[in-house]
Amino acid sequence: MRDTDNLGRSVGCALLAACMLSVMNAITKILSGYLDPVEITFWRNVVALLILVPIVMHMKRSHLLRTNRFWGQLMRATIGTIGMGMAVWMFSLLSLAEGVAISFTAPLFVVLLARPILKEPVGIHRISAALIGFCGVLVIARPWDSLSMDTLGMTVGLVFAVLNASVIMSLRWLGETESSVTTVFYFLLFGLIGTAFFMPFVGTPIPSNDWWMIAALGVVGLFSLMLKTESYRWGAAALVAPLSYSLLLWAMIFDWLLWDKAPGQNVIWGASIIIGSNGYILWREHRLNRRSSVIPVAN
Repeated sequence: MRDTDNLGRSVGCALLAACMLSVMNAITKILSGYLDPVEITFWRNVVALLILVPIVMHMKRSHLLRTNRFWGQLMRATIGTIGMGMAVWMFSLLSLAEGVAISFTAPLFVVLLARPILKEPVGIHRISAALIGFCGVLVIARPWDSLSMDTLGMTVGLVFAVLNASVIMSLRWLGETESSVTTVFYFLLFGLIGTAFFMPFVGTPIPSNDWWMIAALGVVGLFSLMLKTESYRWGAAALVAPLSYSLLLWAMIFDWLLWDKAPGQNVIWGASIIIGSNGYILWREHRLNRRSSVIPVAN
């Protein structure tokens, strides 16, 4: 397949994954009002596995449920499951727009980690853009204002961003040999096993009227995972990651529709700085890719 075809497939998967992830975030925030983050993560994995495994078996592609990189899958699943729990916790403390804006730092962490981990070229332009993006985080958090964003929520959000960046790294690495279905299956399986140990301590009866949200969480979560995994399989991590900026628009819409909450000016300006820095990384990557087809270019 040509590089341009790979790029289009990667970008399309990334944008659709962002849309589905936004729906999942909204459902997660609703459920986090009375369910523990571990419990939400557990049930999401249960529902997703109940959908994924029968589909794979029906398509007679059971070989996709086997892996030659067990420890790599275990590492990705461990980081991802902890990250899911942190995301639920973050959205219980912050608005969707605030949480999404903070999570935008993940692509910036990807830029800083891409060279040492994935051996992808990262130069002064990308590093500078990443540092400017972190200034946007300060604008959102306003540490100089005692009435600014919840400090705990901010901290949890940054931890989630680091974990999410680590997941992005692992997806790119695993995608060299593993299919999207394989990686998603082991993420859900290991995540289910890991959270099951805590369910006797945090599990609570779920109201019958809320099971549809649990089911929707699993369905949307499954397909967002598969699309996200596929996007990083076909595109460079530092190129695909910035496309998550579209999450902010969805977050603002859901904040307005479900909680009648508009983002503050600090969130808008801070997110604009972060998105701008991510956008510059994306633009420069595209420019260098075009030039590199003619002459070697140092990044």
